[in-house]
Amino acid sequence: MVRNQEQACRGQTLTELRDTNFHGRFDLGTNAKKKTPFSRALVYTRRTMLRLFAKFAFVAGISLLSTGCAKSPSLTLHHAEVRSASLYGLGLSVVLSVDNPNSFDLAVRNVRVTVKFADRYALPAIVYSPNQWLPAGKKTLVPVPVTIPYALLPDLANATVNSRVLEYSVVGNVDVTATSSLEVEKDDYPIDEKGLIQRDDLFRAAGLMR
Repeated sequence: MVRNQEQACRGQTLTELRDTNFHGRFDLGTNAKKKTPFSRALVYTRRTMLRLFAKFAFVAGISLLSTGCAKSPSLTLHHAEVRSASLYGLGLSVVLSVDNPNSFDLAVRNVRVTVKFADRYALPAIVYSPNQWLPAGKKTLVPVPVTIPYALLPDLANATVNSRVLEYSVVGNVDVTATSSLEVEKDDYPIDEKGLIQRDDLFRAAGLMR
């Protein structure tokens, strides 16, 4: 008798669920394949998203076609400036100027350069990741930190004893990328530039001059 009561309760519960049907979200009867308001809303949402994605892809493609192929940015040495002295040496900031001729933003990911002074004294290779964005159609300054060891300063002083400036060079490569959707990624943009820095500013910051 107990088993019969349990079966009767189960049958009643299933009947109530089937009759209620929760607006089509749960269908335990013969209407399982019938489209409900909820399922129709899901289909409508998916179709809307697909249409929006297709429109976006079309507009992006037209924009790329109208602007042409991605153009290579140009890199130049802008200037170098003395920052401060630390326990590790004299800090400089070698500033690169990057011209982005494209109609979309780019980003400088990595900088790998070697800085040499007086055409003889090279610092250890510098690897720096600024991850700095370059606005479209503009020139952007990208500072690269450089440290001159104190042990190198006497040699630089002797090399510039008859000059007011110290010549330096920056040679290396820069990695540039755009958004992944544009599939613009380029490594090893070269830079090979020379510049001048005031000798007095350098040695004054190091405490060798007043």
